[in-house]
Amino acid sequence: MVRGWKWRRLIGVLTAAVAAAVVLVPVGGGAEPAAAWARSGYACRTYPTTATLYIKYPPTVPATYRASLRKAAEAWSAWRYVTGVTITFGDLADPTPAGARVVGVASMPNIPGQPRAQAVAATYCDFHSGQPAGGNISIATNYMGSYSETLRQHIFTHEIGHILGLNHNTDQLACGTVMEPTSSEGSICGDNKAPYIDDVAGVLALWRPNATPGFPAGSRITFNRDPSWHLESSTARWSGWANGVTFTTGLPDGYWDWTYVKDNANDGWGWLVNSASGLCLTRNAGADQPHMGWCSGDGARWAVWQGANGMKLLGKGTRTCLGIMLGQNLFRRNWGDSMPCSDYRSDLQIVKMTTPRTKRSLPDADTTGARSSVQARVDA
Repeated sequence: MVRGWKWRRLIGVLTAAVAAAVVLVPVGGGAEPAAAWARSGYACRTYPTTATLYIKYPPTVPATYRASLRKAAEAWSAWRYVTGVTITFGDLADPTPAGARVVGVASMPNIPGQPRAQAVAATYCDFHSGQPAGGNISIATNYMGSYSETLRQHIFTHEIGHILGLNHNTDQLACGTVMEPTSSEGSICGDNKAPYIDDVAGVLALWRPNATPGFPAGSRITFNRDPSWHLESSTARWSGWANGVTFTTGLPDGYWDWTYVKDNANDGWGWLVNSASGLCLTRNAGADQPHMGWCSGDGARWAVWQGANGMKLLGKGTRTCLGIMLGQNLFRRNWGDSMPCSDYRSDLQIVKMTTPRTKRSLPDADTTGARSSVQARVDA
């Protein structure tokens, strides 16, 4: 619906866990891998590399939600040096900073047309430029009024993710994304560390896809001397130290696609996030080889630089480089391993993925029922 010089799109509804059947999960064509939950029909056409969003809290909304919404805004804004998006918070009567895109807040007993929705986010896109122009967050007080501060903050972090362009991220580990379509006191991670690295990767792919020189968001990591070998993530179900990553020549949907997310401390280290599993490449000193795991600890941090004969990926946990173990070719697979950075097998090539792919349209995506067992398989 066109309204003046903006059009409004409803891009996300977070419902109570008991109402999973009425969750609105938009259906559309796939997008770039790291932002595949930000599909073209539910995000703006283009994004600037920097922006400020200003959340304006009106006196008509109960003060009960103020602290948790502010914390959610601060959590996203902590990544501003990576994503380019600063999120500030103030009262409706406060002057709007120059150039800021305003996000309004409203509350009501229930969301019209969505009686089980906890909150709804809408984004506004400039009709002419196609860029984000602000948004709105609506709060259903009949639900949110009884929630803990932890759950409220999680839900508001989720809704801000929608305003930043993210869609729902289904069948993901509870401590791996804030964009799951349903939330309850018992289903969220509860560590107040959201947004998670996979969420940041999605925003990065929309707003600053070329933030890391030589490593565009949604790229493939190949062996420089034979680019037919691609680094492949294991599934979330088979992640952990006992299942190392491999270089393969098949075509797994999304499992070849990687985004490098710099540490927001800008200390030269960052994370290698896989688009399909949503997990990070990890190598701890006690592990046999690199594997997929949580995006935490020095084992999950890597430095990227251009070497004389290819791109180098240096692991902080071992101070060795990622490379390929040649000569195996077992079922068209060669193991990934850590080795001295001078070894030619650690000469890699970063190839931008251009074919649209769907992040979660995977035949082995984990179900909600398997989530607890999956979590037990993932190590730090």
